[in-house]
Amino acid sequence: MIASKTYELLSLISDCLPEDQELKRYVLFAQLVGLPEYIELSKTQNYQSLFAKHFAPGVLVCLNVAELEDMFHVIRILPSVLSELIISIRTGCGSRLTSSDKPDFYNADQLSDLLSKLKNDSEGTNYSNIKESEFIMLFDDKVVRSADAVFMSLPSGHKFESADAISKALPDIKFCISQDAFLLLINKTDELIAAHKDIKNKQKTARVSRLLLKIGLILLFLAIPYVLIVFGSLSIEWFIKAEIAVFTVSIIYLLLGLKNEAKQHE
Repeated sequence: MIASKTYELLSLISDCLPEDQELKRYVLFAQLVGLPEYIELSKTQNYQSLFAKHFAPGVLVCLNVAELEDMFHVIRILPSVLSELIISIRTGCGSRLTSSDKPDFYNADQLSDLLSKLKNDSEGTNYSNIKESEFIMLFDDKVVRSADAVFMSLPSGHKFESADAISKALPDIKFCISQDAFLLLINKTDELIAAHKDIKNKQKTARVSRLLLKIGLILLFLAIPYVLIVFGSLSIEWFIKAEIAVFTVSIIYLLLGLKNEAKQHE
């Protein structure tokens, strides 16, 4: 950074030589890199990738006078924009941003519009595995923002109720999804599973009831010949024939019942 006295001297000379655009450009550059917001950008770890690409001294020193003058408006608003972007990864509209929301980082009006959007759409919590230093990925259309798409990609039979759990299951996918939308899918799935289990239990109970009824009828028919022989209404010979007939019919009855049960479950 340029020393204070050197900067003051350059500013004084520039005022005396208003036509010297190169001197004015250098004075503007010196003033720009001395702004508190610029110093914040240069020292904040999460901003380093963007800073090195667009705002490093080696980049700014190549700008002309008009571009440097515009840059003052950009630098003064940029830390607030980047801070809100990082917040939006976990809270707010991060899951709803797309490439069309990406601003020109040299355009103060576009940055101002983005800042308004971030502040006005700050409701809701997101599940995301985007790191704070990767905030620029919020504008990448390769990032999955659909809760349905993430949910359908997860293996079944596990609970996924945190961003870390989802990240471990999908290590190769970057995502930023609405927590509410994702949990709603989980709740609906749990309800469907519970309803399915209830239906299965009712079907099982009905099958057991039908089986017991059939066994009861078979036992009843097998008992009839015994009653008849006790009261002398049936000879031993006919008793044996009756028991064989009832037993045979009972076996066929049970087999047909089992066959029908199998068909119902196909």
